[in-house]
Amino acid sequence: MNALDDIRALNKDVPIIFAGNKADLERKRNVAQLEVKQAAVQANIPTFEISVALNHEIDDLLLSIIAEIKESLDSSGNLKAKREEVENSGGNQKEIKENDDFQAAIRRFSQRKKKQMGHTGIVEYQNTKCSALNPAGLIERFRQWRKGSVSN
Repeated sequence: MNALDDIRALNKDVPIIFAGNKADLERKRNVAQLEVKQAAVQANIPTFEISVALNHEIDDLLLSIIAEIKESLDSSGNLKAKREEVENSGGNQKEIKENDDFQAAIRRFSQRKKKQMGHTGIVEYQNTKCSALNPAGLIERFRQWRKGSVSN
């Protein structure tokens, strides 16, 4: 846990999640489940044992990652604080413009991807495979998961 303490000391608001892949290969396990659970409880970190081959717990992992990132941004206001620091310190207008241009480019890219994926705004729950989720469906599942209405 020493490395984890170092990470938290340097970046206290960075979300951390334990994710172990290859849950389908139990006989080749190197770390006991009890050890993982104890470390997770001690460090107060969510854990996931996933299997990409079996598509096991992939959606839950993605939703947890989104939730952890959202909580870290809400609690610390990293993006807003960084921009305010640049503006308040008489920051370079070129830096601010580049940041705005970057954000606009990300929005355009996201909109293109939604069109390419046939985004209709309709959430489909019949196929829960990670690859079948469209961006709107993933966000809607995240919202429902946060409300506690998605059953495992």
